[in-house]
Amino acid sequence: NDFSKPNPPSKQQFVEGYRAFVERLRTEWDNEQLPILCVVHSTTAAGWVEEMVATMPHTAMVHIPSSIYDSKTDYGASYHPNRSGQTKMSKPIIEHLAKLTGWKIDIKSHSQFAANADLVEIEEETEEAIETAAEFAELED
Repeated sequence: NDFSKPNPPSKQQFVEGYRAFVERLRTEWDNEQLPILCVVHSTTAAGWVEEMVATMPHTAMVHIPSSIYDSKTDYGASYHPNRSGQTKMSKPIIEHLAKLTGWKIDIKSHSQFAANADLVEIEEETEEAIETAAEFAELED
């Protein structure tokens, strides 16, 4: 929501704040190699964050463009994605997380996601990925 206000941040303000946030996560987890995926919804911020993550090891970015949604079926309250919209967002996020962490996850094709096909199977795969991430975090401790 940084860009929905009358005075949005400058590129420098936004990038400095985002970089500080990522660095704080790594400090809090006491892990400089902690994989971090920056999920960006703003077209304005996408290029800025892409430039930033190119300079940060173990960091990646995925841009979720508004064009991924069907305006009639994928929005809920206040134009936030509903279950259908969230499902469409999950595919690129899961794919990028898999690349960043080395996870082996079989993702359905985009057209199947868009049609909400096999939602139960997709949710099960997502739950397995979350369990794997939790196991990975325990190993790091």
